[in-house]
Amino acid sequence: MNLELLLQSPSGQTVPWPGGQAIVRQLGWALHGGSESALIELGQEVTLEEMAAYLGWKVLIRNRFHTPVWWGYIEEIETRQAGAQKGLSLGKMANRVAVNYLSQTPGADFGLRAQTPWVEDFASQATYGVKEALLRLGSMGEEEALLHAHKALAERAFPKPQIAPSSEKDSSGVLLRCSGSFKTLAWRHYSPGSSLFGNMPAQSGTSNVGMDTSCLRLAQSFRPAVAMQVSFVALRLRKIGNPADNLLVQIQSDSAGAPSGTTLASASVSPAALSAESYEWLRLSLGTELSLDPALTYWLVISRSGALSANYGFALALDQALNFRAGNLLKFNQPAALWERLNPEADLLFKVGGLRSTKALMAEVFEACGQKLSSLSVDVTSSPQITCLDNELEDGLAAMQRLLALGDGLMNSLIATVSPEGRLRIAPLSPDLPAFHLGRGGILLTNRGFPIEEGLSPVGSIFTQGFAQSLIQKASLDLCSGQYNLQA
Repeated sequence: MNLELLLQSPSGQTVPWPGGQAIVRQLGWALHGGSESALIELGQEVTLEEMAAYLGWKVLIRNRFHTPVWWGYIEEIETRQAGAQKGLSLGKMANRVAVNYLSQTPGADFGLRAQTPWVEDFASQATYGVKEALLRLGSMGEEEALLHAHKALAERAFPKPQIAPSSEKDSSGVLLRCSGSFKTLAWRHYSPGSSLFGNMPAQSGTSNVGMDTSCLRLAQSFRPAVAMQVSFVALRLRKIGNPADNLLVQIQSDSAGAPSGTTLASASVSPAALSAESYEWLRLSLGTELSLDPALTYWLVISRSGALSANYGFALALDQALNFRAGNLLKFNQPAALWERLNPEADLLFKVGGLRSTKALMAEVFEACGQKLSSLSVDVTSSPQITCLDNELEDGLAAMQRLLALGDGLMNSLIATVSPEGRLRIAPLSPDLPAFHLGRGGILLTNRGFPIEEGLSPVGSIFTQGFAQSLIQKASLDLCSGQYNLQA
């Protein structure tokens, strides 16, 4: 199989291969990312030291029809000489490092997980791009954790040669292990932020609502950390006596630090759903879809649907320790016709749960981690809505693969491909997929009996054997034998 290999500098210029000859030994592809791995061999006259400067450079492989069949970057260089195996890799390199640790610093964060600031090597970043390492360690103080971060940065900012014994005494040239650009999403970290928030400490204090004119309504302000669609609101409350009317819960916009009076979404609570003996959490679904903007302030407004009653009504659980620092609780004083703080001051006990679209989350992952890619298109008509509960950082590749595994909103599987120009495209698998089967000698044939075009990826196609069919998830091609190894 005659394949052409092109080596491209960081500026995009095509340059000759060191030693003048490069041979492809193996190619690999995956459903999520397209080009995944490649093994390239150079001549014996090329040394590891000569190739060191080429780490991270782009590789493009074309067949004899000039069709691109694989593209990515040089991730690892390996050579065997004089009974030793030498290697140089971007795998463990890190030029931006932080430490996640169990804090032993006295105070409110004692025993909780904390993270140091990122420490960086800008010279390495200028050469290779930003590549992060988030180290997860045990119990320690902030100063010790920061020392670990600086030590790791000093050791890993640039690739260092690794040497190991080898049973092969003769030189076998230089091997280049290449990876697809999709893998570089793992170089940065991402957190979707939590779409579940509120104030949930131990209860300390209560407030009646609509039982006297000084507290006709209660209103708790909040601002979401992320853009989301509200899925539920929860309050801790009980009824007093047997009120004949309902409790009204509204989300209103803000006007000069108080509820605007404009209802964005609402729910109604029947007194039959409440206990008269104890305070309990009650989860409410809103009657309309409501999207929240993290740049805006909103108010959770609680009132009753009927007239004022001094004997029957509703009581809300409060937090007089003021644990919720992202908002304020106000009451509406009817005689004074104004919103005012409670005395003593308090916050409401409440929860707000939200949903986020996987399409929007994919865009966020790309924005945070797609430094080596040029653009993103997510071509889906609908996408699943999920609750994000975890604020912890994860690498961008793991985050994107987790979202891809959910499929689209119509339960179709997704395929992710990266073009030679670095354009990442995510789309549902086509219902009209090409089909392949194995012919004599393990040669991959189309459903018309023709061999697959030289070096092309069969990933995302259907593999047939008799009456059985399955989707090809991964594939590798051995260039020596011309045989494909399929994972379906």
